[in-house]
Amino acid sequence: QESLLALERIAEQRDLLDFYQQAVAFQESGEYQAALVNLTEISVRSRGYRDVRTRITSSKRQQELDALFAEAEADYASGLYLEALSKYQQIGALNVDYQADLIADRLFDLYFALGRELIQSDPPAPEMVPKALGYFTQALSQRPRSGEAALEQRLARLFLQGQHAYHQGYWDEAIAQLNAVYDQRPGYLGGVIVDMLYDSYIRSGEVQEKADDLPMAYEQYRKAASLPVADKTLALGRMFAIAPNLTPTPTP
Repeated sequence: QESLLALERIAEQRDLLDFYQQAVAFQESGEYQAALVNLTEISVRSRGYRDVRTRITSSKRQQELDALFAEAEADYASGLYLEALSKYQQIGALNVDYQADLIADRLFDLYFALGRELIQSDPPAPEMVPKALGYFTQALSQRPRSGEAALEQRLARLFLQGQHAYHQGYWDEAIAQLNAVYDQRPGYLGGVIVDMLYDSYIRSGEVQEKADDLPMAYEQYRKAASLPVADKTLALGRMFAIAPNLTPTPTP
């Protein structure tokens, strides 16, 4: 009787080992559901067998990651960028090594696209430039050598610096920063930058007039008038008023 029991135990152990080896093979080949079937059977038949509990947890986690990744990929393909971004970020928080290279590429694309979307919004939304700058900075964290992301980051920073100077009344500083953006991309923020530049040149010209530097005032008004704004009346009027007092008299 004891011999029969011993033989049964040996057979049971061999059976469990076969189940276990199959489960490991399934798990290593990415067939997590099949692995779970075997691992669950083993855990029922022999509680605490080898590292079965750990492998069950790992397989379930991999299934969750695979499902989340599939959802993220579907959102990405459908243009649901914020939804996709959130899911890729969740995957990174759960397992930083999961599809690491592909997800890094996806994150770059999403951060860059979301930033550009804010910059190119219609109507223009200057108040969203700080958020866009954040997106471009995050894009560069994924692909530090990206020239296009570096350019967008630079333009956003220049605009914010120019905007700050503009609101503080530092007209020449505002002109320097905003002009750097305008020279690179005249249509930045849907023309908002053109209006700010025009106003800054006018205000700078007024400062020069008060300081009796009429040539410089005229030059600032001339630069304002050269911008593609809808109404140049103010700049042209100031030029016309100053011109007779300049030697030689300039030709507008």
